[in-house]
Amino acid sequence: MELYPQAKVFGLEPDEERVLIASRAWGDRGRAQTGGAPDLPEVEGSVDHVLMLDMLHLITDEELALVLGRIFDKLENGGTLLIRATVPSERKIPWKRWIEAIRLKWTGTPERFRREEEIAGFMNAAGFSVRVHASLSAGVEEKWFRGGKVI
Repeated sequence: MELYPQAKVFGLEPDEERVLIASRAWGDRGRAQTGGAPDLPEVEGSVDHVLMLDMLHLITDEELALVLGRIFDKLENGGTLLIRATVPSERKIPWKRWIEAIRLKWTGTPERFRREEEIAGFMNAAGFSVRVHASLSAGVEEKWFRGGKVI
């Protein structure tokens, strides 16, 4: 936010404590709300960029399709959706994914780790042009998906 002093940030987070922390950090430069996909933060007008971090495996296919469609509708022409998601690999010991899978099992949440082609397919179906970038860190199963809106 220091690099872009005119920027406003709006966020949606299911954890109320994290919402309070974000609200304090952003001050009058944005607003965090308690909630989750497929809902979006309440924002008047269109937005330039949307960021979704480490949450696709927590929502159903129906919720994913719905939230991507809503984001596409909310983005300005030329806007960008950036997603970071864990994409299962053939690695023998995917520690980070295993830890998350255990956490999900403990909380009774189904795990829905999707393949790269599945995520890109959902984004394409919502209208986005898609580029995929592997993590620069070796051995990491996270990938970055860049969705562009051009009408």
